[in-house]
Amino acid sequence: MASIRATWRFLLFILLTLILVPVQLVFTMFCGTRTQQSPLVRLWHKAVLRILNIRVTWQGDMQQAWQQQALFVSNHSSYLDIVIMGASMPPFFIAKADTADWPIFGPLIKVGGTLFISRKRSALPQQMRTIRDALAQGKSLFLFPEGTTSDGTITLPFKSTLLK
Repeated sequence: MASIRATWRFLLFILLTLILVPVQLVFTMFCGTRTQQSPLVRLWHKAVLRILNIRVTWQGDMQQAWQQQALFVSNHSSYLDIVIMGASMPPFFIAKADTADWPIFGPLIKVGGTLFISRKRSALPQQMRTIRDALAQGKSLFLFPEGTTSDGTITLPFKSTLLK
């Protein structure tokens, strides 16, 4: 029974993605630069949580914090962090440049408006300009400075030169 449920959830995920990604591509072509994440991207994240039967509960008034332009920084416990944050708040994600070339997920995160940065120290001035420009355009950004996932019990060393 569990394998049938997992298969059904996987098929729903694929169907959702096949429907929303092309629509998001058209939305991006016609709407151009935006200061908030596309409602379609948030809808995709929310639907994925629903498909996986994950409920998120926040403490405090997070909506007020998310309505302000900001650079959000968090540790990275799993890939579900991205889906949870994407469903809950409007910022654009910052990711290491090589994730843009990942099979399947690379195109998905490109469509979502992710900013890709290089971790090379020599690229730091350009990366800082990219982030500064995005913030100047009114965008809020979300960064996982550990650069990898962990079990969440400790904070791993930051891999990002962006916070030094």
